[in-house]
Order: sequence, then structure tokens, then C-alpha cells
Amino acid sequence: MSLGTDKDFGNEDEYFGWLEKHLDLYREGFVLMKENGTTIGQLELTVRRYEGNKIGYVNLFYLIQKKREGV
Repeated sequence: MSLGTDKDFGNEDEYFGWLEKHLDLYREGFVLMKENGTTIGQLELTVRRYEGNKIGYVNLFYLIQKKREGV
């Protein structure tokens, strides 16, 4: 995990609620991952320039702990 642990993220349900509100503002850069209607993760994406080319960049990839276990 790039941030070390998820201890400072707070409640998952509150966080995903916040994220769903921001999806409307930044539709092209936020992706929620759902399984059977339950949010299990998130992607934050941007398009950047690198050596004169446009590239896709993943700012954040998050998957809830029970889905990360055994990976």
C-alpha cells in the first residue's frame, strides 16, 4: 500500500460516500470498483504529459482489505 496503512482513512462507508459525491465533479478521473453492488475499491486517474506524450497515470488504486487478503 503506497500510504503504508489505511488506519487514517476512517470509516470505509463514509469515505466511499464522499467519493461518490466527487464522482459527479470529476467523472473522468474517479472510478469506483463494485462487486454485487458493494463498493470494494477506487481508482483515481489523470492524463499527464511525459516526454512530450500524453500518458495515462494512476494516482491511486485502493482495494478494501478483505479483497486484498491472499493477493
